[in-house]
Amino acid sequence: MVPNTALNFFINDASDLEVDQIIQNALTLRVASKVKTSIISARLQNFTYPPGFIAPSTVLSLDWISDNSNKDYNLITGPIALTNMDQMLFNQKKMPGSVDYFSYYYNLILTAPGYNYVPGTYSFTIQFTMTQP
Repeated sequence: MVPNTALNFFINDASDLEVDQIIQNALTLRVASKVKTSIISARLQNFTYPPGFIAPSTVLSLDWISDNSNKDYNLITGPIALTNMDQMLFNQKKMPGSVDYFSYYYNLILTAPGYNYVPGTYSFTIQFTMTQP
């Protein structure tokens, strides 16, 4: 994973609590499957928040923008809500020997927090995995 920009959300005004915040072209996944078909997944590995906060089921989503692969299938093109369980992003077939990797571009979305968030710092870790079926 390569971040294309700072991956930070800021809530400075009450109206920021009412709408989804989107970091456009937030990250690039570079995938190289040299042996077999692979499943590419993502999940929230870690989520820390201030005391007194009750975490909702969905906080962050990834939204596919584009890719340069002609070897993918089962590609999820709409927003994928991240949880503590693996969420499949796509399958990648074995790559041709002439290509180092394929790039997949994603927006990062913070679901509208609403007024249940308490003031403080929230931290998320997204884990990407590549497994073979």
